[in-house]
Parts: sequence; C-alpha cells; structure tokens
Amino acid sequence: MLRATLKSLLARKLRLLLSGFAILLSVMFISAAFVFTDTIDASFDRIVDQVVADVDVIVTPEREGKTPGAEGAAEAGLPESQPTIPGDTVDTIRKTPGVASATATIAVYNTNSLRILGRDGKPYPGKDHSQLIGNWTGEADRASAAGATGKLTGRRPAADGEAVISQTLARTGPFAPGDTVILRDAAKQQVKFTVVGVFTPESGGGSQKALGVYLTDAAAQRLLLDARDAYQQVRVAASASTTDTALRDRLRASLGPQYTVETGVDALADQVEELKTALNLLRNILLGFVAFALFIGVFLIFNTFSIVVAQRTRELALLRALGASQAQIRRSVLIEAVATATVGSLLGFGFGCGLGWLGARFAANAGASIEIGAVAVTPVAVVVCFAVGILVTVGSAFIPAVRASRIPPVAALRATQAPDRPVRRLTIAGLVLGGAGVAITLYSAAKDGVNNIWVLLIFVGALLVLLGLALLLPFLTRPIGLAIGRVFAWSAPGRLGRLNAARKPRRTAITAAAMMMGVAVVAMFGTGFASSSAEVGDDLESSFHADVVVRPTWDMGGVLNQAMASQLAALPSVRTAVGHGGFSGTVSEAEGWISWYDQPEAAQRLLSLRASQGRIDALRPGEVLMSSNRAKEGKFKIGDQVTIRNDDQRAANYRVVGVFADSPTLYDYFIAADDPLAVWARGQTSWQYEEIYLEAAPGAEAEVKAATDALMANEPEARVQTREQYIAGLVDNNNTGMIILQVMMGLALIIAALGVVNTMVLSVIERTQELGMLRALGLSRGQTTRMIAVEAIVVSLLGAVLGILAGVGLAFALQKTQDGLVVIPWGTLVAYLVGAVLVGLVAAIGPAIRAGRLNVLSAISCE
Repeated sequence: MLRATLKSLLARKLRLLLSGFAILLSVMFISAAFVFTDTIDASFDRIVDQVVADVDVIVTPEREGKTPGAEGAAEAGLPESQPTIPGDTVDTIRKTPGVASATATIAVYNTNSLRILGRDGKPYPGKDHSQLIGNWTGEADRASAAGATGKLTGRRPAADGEAVISQTLARTGPFAPGDTVILRDAAKQQVKFTVVGVFTPESGGGSQKALGVYLTDAAAQRLLLDARDAYQQVRVAASASTTDTALRDRLRASLGPQYTVETGVDALADQVEELKTALNLLRNILLGFVAFALFIGVFLIFNTFSIVVAQRTRELALLRALGASQAQIRRSVLIEAVATATVGSLLGFGFGCGLGWLGARFAANAGASIEIGAVAVTPVAVVVCFAVGILVTVGSAFIPAVRASRIPPVAALRATQAPDRPVRRLTIAGLVLGGAGVAITLYSAAKDGVNNIWVLLIFVGALLVLLGLALLLPFLTRPIGLAIGRVFAWSAPGRLGRLNAARKPRRTAITAAAMMMGVAVVAMFGTGFASSSAEVGDDLESSFHADVVVRPTWDMGGVLNQAMASQLAALPSVRTAVGHGGFSGTVSEAEGWISWYDQPEAAQRLLSLRASQGRIDALRPGEVLMSSNRAKEGKFKIGDQVTIRNDDQRAANYRVVGVFADSPTLYDYFIAADDPLAVWARGQTSWQYEEIYLEAAPGAEAEVKAATDALMANEPEARVQTREQYIAGLVDNNNTGMIILQVMMGLALIIAALGVVNTMVLSVIERTQELGMLRALGLSRGQTTRMIAVEAIVVSLLGAVLGILAGVGLAFALQKTQDGLVVIPWGTLVAYLVGAVLVGLVAAIGPAIRAGRLNVLSAISCE
C-alpha cells in the first residue's frame, strides 16, 4: 500500500508541486522570521563576547551621586548629570592589586557640540551615519579606540593636531592619511586635524559603522571635556590570578559610592536584555502575520486534497475492491500529505534561511550598526518550521482522507466523481457563527470609551463573522457568483465560465474563502487607517496654528537647541519661537512621553491646548498635565499624586493639576520647563528640543520660511516645514502603518491567489473529457481560454467583494468604539477589485494553455 501511494504521488508531480507551494511559502516566512532575529541576536552576542573577553570590569561615574569630575561638565557640552572620572582616579584604579591593565576612554556619539564636516564643509546627516569622537587608546601592537578593537592602517596620533579616522569615514569622505579632517564646535569654530591612520573596528558594537575621529587624550579632553584631565569610562582587565568578581569588589571598596563598578557581563546585561526583548517582539509580530497567512493556506491545502480525492475516486475504489481497508486508504492520503509537507517544509526552510540572513544584513546596513555573521539556525526554529508545515498539512488533509476511506467500492466504480453533498449544515453553522460575531461586534461598538476589552471583543466578533461567512459561502456561491458573472456573460465562453464557477459550490467557496479572509483583513485595517488619517488631518487643520516648524530630519536625534531657538526668534517677522522637548518614561507605571514647552502661553495658542478639567496655566515644578485619554485610562482626577520615572530610573512625585483635550500635536503628559526632570532630560543630549514652532507676523509666512531655510542651510539634520507640509507629514506618518500592513499581508494574499491557481489547474485536469467534448462541438482555443479566465475571475471577485464588505463593516464597528470618523478608501478598495481580476487572469493562464493544447480525441476518451 505504501509503494502504491508513493507511485501515485510521483505520477502526479504537478499535484505535489501545487499542494506543496503554499507550505513552502508559509514555512519560508516562518524560517525567515526566526533566522532574521536569531542571526542579529547571535551577532550581538558575538560582539558582547569580544568585549567581555578584553574587559573584566568597567568603571563609570555614578549618575545619581556627585563625583569629583562633575564640575565644569556642562560648559564642555556634557551636562552636570554626566560626570567624568578624574585622571588621578584612573591612576588609583591602575595601582589597585589584581589589575593587569586599565584603559581610560572618551567616546561621545552624535554630539552637537562637535560635528564632523564633510568635504563640502557641511556636517554629515545623523540619519545616514552615527558619529563618534573619542580618544585613541591603542598601543603600537594593538589597535583600539573608544572601547573598540580592530586593525590600524598607518600610525596612531602622536600630537594634538593628528587623528585616526574610522574606515567608514575614510570611505565616505573620502579621506586618506595625509588629508585634513575638520571638526566644528557649537560656536561654529573649526578645528583641523591631519589624518595619520585609518582604523577598521572588528568589535565594539555601534562604533563598527560610525564615522569616527580618534584623537590624543589631550585633544579629546580639550574639545569634549573642557580640557579637564578626565575620562568617561575605565575598562579594566584582571590579572591571571584575580577573578572579575573579586576585582569588582576590590575596586568598589577603594573607589567608594561615587562610581559604578560592574563586571563586563553585568555592565552589558541591560543592553543585551533590551535587544533580546525587542527581537522577540519583532519575531512575534512577524510570526503573527505568518500565522494568518498559514490560516489562509489551510483553505488551499484542504481544497487541494478534496479535489485530489474526488479525482481519484475510481483509483481509491479499485484499491478498496482489491482489499484495502478504510484505515489503509486514510493512511494513504495522509502519507501523501506528509510527503508533500516534508518536501515543502524542507524547501521553505532552506529559502527562509537565506531570506532571513539577507534581511539581517539589510537591517544592519540600514542602521543596526553591527556586523552580521553566518546564518544562525536554532533547534527551536527547525522544530517549529517542520512541525508547523507537517501538522498543518496533515490536519488540512484529514477530512479529505476520512472521506476517501468512506468511498463504497461498487458505487465508486460506477461514477467518476462523488456528487456534491448538501450544504444545509454548513449554512446553519455559518448563520450561528456569523450571527454571534455580528452581535458581539455591534454590542461592543455601542459601548462608550476606548476600553481595551471592547476592542478585543470586536476582534473576536470579526473573527467569528469571517468564519461564519466562510461557512456560508457554499450557499452564497451560486446567487452571488452568478450575479458577478453576469458582467462577463455577454458571450458563450463567458456564460460557460459563469456557470462553471457556480457548478461546485463547496470547491468554489473554499477557494473564494481564502481570498475573502485576506482581503477582509486588509480592507478592515485600510479603512481604519484611512479614517484615522482623515481624522488626524481634520484635527490638525483646526488645532495647529504655527506657520513654520523646524524639526530633526530623523527620529533618533537632532540639532535643535536653545541657541538655535534664540536665532530663530530674532529673525525678521517672527513673532514667537516655541521650543518643545520631552523624554520617555512612566507615569504611575503607565508608559508615555512627558513633554514641556519653553513658552507655555504661546504653546497654548499655537497648539490649541485647552483644559477640559482643572487648569493649564502657570505650570510649576511638581505639577503635571495629562491628556483626557490618559486620565480616563488611569482613572486620575485633579489633585491626585502620580510618580513620574524616566528611563534612567530618576523619579519624582507630581500633582495632577489639569486635564487637556486630546490632539494629534499634543503628547500624553506635560510638566514645567524648569522642572528638575525636564532640566535633567535637556542635559542628556546636545539638543534640547524635539521641535521649534514659529509664529509669523500676518502675511509674512513666506518670508519667515525663506529666512529659516537660509539660517538652517548648513544644518542638514534640521528640516524646515511650512504648516501645510508639517500637517501632511504627520498624516503620511499615519499612512505608513497601512503600507507596512499591506506588505506584511501580501503573503496571505499571495497564498489566496495561489489557491485560485491551484483550483483552476486541478479543475481543468478533472474536466479533461468535458473540455474535449466542448472542443469537439466547436469551442475554439481562444474561446476555451476565455471560458476558463471568466471562471477564475468570478471566483476571485467573489472572495474580494465579500472580503471588502466584511472588512469595511468591521472597520466601521471598530471606529465606532472610539467615536472616530469613518472614511472609506474607495480608491484602495477599487484597487483590490482590480487586483482580484488580475489574480483571476493570472490564475487562468496555465490552465487555459493546458486546456487549449488538449488533443480532442484523447480528451474525449479520457476516463
């Protein structure tokens, strides 16, 4: 029986290919998700191991305490909250018993107080390159700088006017030994250095791809630390007879509480944990999209095996007549499923490994700042990929296998195919599930507020609605499919194609259900994003009144500071310049963004900041304002005490004094600009503001925009926008989510389209004799092609139309829970319908060619 099964499978290679392709795609993306995150994780672990191999203990200043090196840091571009380690303390560390070596480092990333200029005399944009300026710490036989080790071409800097540059800067400039590299300080003064070497980092994380300039200790201290004999970190290597923990404890005792002393592993633990958490989150998101695509694939696999079993009715019946038991027939079909799944999973896993590795390389080149090593494949990834591929296929093929085992030998030998069964039970089940989904959705949508439980229930209702529709499709296929087919029924081939699409409701329904599920989800989120974007645009038009906005060109940093705000305020025709800054943190354990404005009265006018409760004027240190949504979620009221904690675990207690109406331009919480946490946050970066809003004199908007452009001409990291451009940018940012979703959901739609192709190919094989008879009766090859194309288009449109209706309806319910505006993206929905037509046409190409090439006599005689 096993040999017969394998021979039957190998004799129908096309069936194997079509059945396995859906599994191949799904497993490929599962594998890619694992390999992508595991490869980045392994590369980061490799970097950590390299760092830890050279460093046993790391000494840094204690931020919470007062250290001897804190005085004068602010004047150097480093705030008082970023103290340093004096040179005599470094000497003390080096003299501590058990210390083999101690390397004192200075490394400042992306500082606005000192910028690297390109050959055009302009600073390099931070969105394209991170920048690192520090001291050269390598010896003649060992190249290292700013905590990184690597290879030095040339020599190390021996005088204050000399510098070693990173290979990235040498390639970007381009610069070579003997050239001059220029640094520009905050006062626009230029400092020139002669390049004496090029450093290629081989370890050290972010420094590997940074534009780096490495100076002598004295030069780095003069430019970055106000000429103080001080450093930012000391990396200590223990002697052979001393453990890292013993040396850590010894240094803690000798240095006191002013310094943080940790082993190399402990010092990097937070970074490692943060990266792993982010990678796990990314992996889960990717696997969530793949899981939905795999759910769509279940329909395809089930339909494929159902058609295959129907086509093999006589073959299976003959086996029964020759003595095969029902269990053997079931096993035969399931063995086919296992073989198909194994081949598909194996190929999918291999392709996925390559795709995941390429994705990791792309992410690294786009800004991950780490060197990607070999492909990382974990046992978990292998087990999950093959388990999912095989179990999903076997599960999808189980019902067709049971049906195959129940074929009566004599009855099956009298007919080529089993008749379609009634759809009454499916219809009743669909009505029950769909009705329950509609009830849950409408009930949740009628509730006030944005409680997460109602949103969750709407998604549960949406799932039930889609499952109900899928079960109702066999009943709906004939009336809706025939109605859609009327568009193409203007010729005999069109009428035949229309009737063929409705001939087998179960088969057509399963194929259309896959398309419907994919389109419904994309349409639901598409309508949601379109509604959200329209709402954001309307709110901004009515609430945002600044005429010109200056903001960073990238989200991870910028150059906006108090000096720049003062220059902008002094421009002709500028009435007001409002600086806005903030930091991420928690407010009574709820994550959010805490903001401030240096001119709160003007900010209220420009941003339409209005109190819905309490007051918003004269905000003092220790007081906080919060949005109405945040107040509702946290059940806060005026007078309540909350604790604000920033990412560095600095915390303070605040009193809620006001609640303001939500707006797209306003963040969650506001504190006073002179509040200690706001002052501390401004000191953590060389830029103090996230954005600067300018108010122009009446009729002078164009003049202010031109003057601001001129002032920012040499600041490539500052972006100047008019009010209209700023609003359009925020709306476009909102649309970015839709673009990402559509790309991610593309896998599900590809599998759904593959289902149409699969059904049409197997349907043509099944109807070989019928097609031969139609050809014999005078149907030409072109007419045969049109007939099959109409059938495929009707099936695709059936799924797309129902998916659009379901998706838009569910989006309406979801928006209703948030009292939001509902905007239907007609252009996008029409594009889905056009796409469904194209899917049908593509699906018809192969089957139409095969049908057109049939030998009429051979086809008629086919059994």
